[in-house]
Amino acid sequence: MRKLVILILALLPVIAMGQSQTCGQLPEEDKRVLVYSTRNMYGNAILASDFDTDLPVILAEDGFTVTVTDRGAMPTLTAATLSEYDQLWFISGLNAAILSPSEVQAILDFQAVGKALMVISDGCWYSAPANQFSPTLGVTYSSARCCDCDHCGGAVGCEIPTSGFPSHDIWDGVMSIQANLNEGDLAASASAEIIATHNGTNMVAVRDGSGGRVVWDATIYRFQDVGVHPNLSIRQAGNAQYVKNVANWLGGGGQPESFCFCFGFVTANLTQGLLGVHLSVFDSDGNLWKTAVTDDTGYYHVDSIPNGDYTITINTPMGYVTENETVAFTINHVPATVNFDLVRNVLDKIRNIWWWKSQLIALRDGKPAVFTINDVNAFCEGIYDHFYMRGDGYAIQIENVTFA
Repeated sequence: MRKLVILILALLPVIAMGQSQTCGQLPEEDKRVLVYSTRNMYGNAILASDFDTDLPVILAEDGFTVTVTDRGAMPTLTAATLSEYDQLWFISGLNAAILSPSEVQAILDFQAVGKALMVISDGCWYSAPANQFSPTLGVTYSSARCCDCDHCGGAVGCEIPTSGFPSHDIWDGVMSIQANLNEGDLAASASAEIIATHNGTNMVAVRDGSGGRVVWDATIYRFQDVGVHPNLSIRQAGNAQYVKNVANWLGGGGQPESFCFCFGFVTANLTQGLLGVHLSVFDSDGNLWKTAVTDDTGYYHVDSIPNGDYTITINTPMGYVTENETVAFTINHVPATVNFDLVRNVLDKIRNIWWWKSQLIALRDGKPAVFTINDVNAFCEGIYDHFYMRGDGYAIQIENVTFA
């Protein structure tokens, strides 16, 4: 058995290159769009139901499959969830920075590996979630010129001709878009381009550089279903064609950063692959990138890691020890192999409860025992740390459990 495991480890590069993930390019995917609204945490407006009728139908005409949800139904936006989609349409609808650091990183990672991002904010009052990650990509929702910007001279809605906008594929076949009297405003850095401005206010911006393409829009009303607002919807003016063009432009390009993957085996004494061992990959700044879990052969695989320096940490199962729980590796256009071999550190014989009770009583009374009180404390602290204090998202939470 030992020779077989060593042979498997020797063949790891061959096994890895047979995976569906290839270095430097993303696997071909369908046109899968996730529309995610951050509102509905407190039962307010801007719900998934505001976008789940007309928007999916319009995009389906061009072959897109659209899933619409909100923060009420999906309280956390994870890398695992995003990996199932090709485009994220993020609707910012709260004046509070509600995204956790891991959610912000998941969105930025999604874009970095070549996936597309559409960011929509309902005026500057509700741009806080978008501004947790958008400035990194080149656009900040701003109130420098106005907050509830009036494009329509006091009217609820009006049509803005696209003839005055900079030339862009997004405006092909779109004669006008509908504007609102209370849109937001965009400020762009050098990595982004403003492609729609009216009355001195920036309405739409794009990014077409490293990573996936990005589009920003300063109002939700160009995307909302008919009936949510009596005078504003995706069916007004040229909004429907505009939305189609956005989806097609987002899906038609993007320069993914060079990337590859990390893989390996977790074994016990080089003779047995360990199932269900959790591993975590961190970038050079210490941010959690992705997690992985070993299969019944001890094999794990972490896809789509951009070129750079990383560390991988194993959550060592109880009953085993390893010299290094954290190993550094580098992705540079080729796969990185990191194996962990663990050593058992438990007794071969399991004692019954009465034996343990007699040992604890002896320790309590100051009599000779097989273990010292320090041994027992270290064992209990190890159990506590393994099950309750682990930082990989798999901690077991039990009320009123502490270790002192």
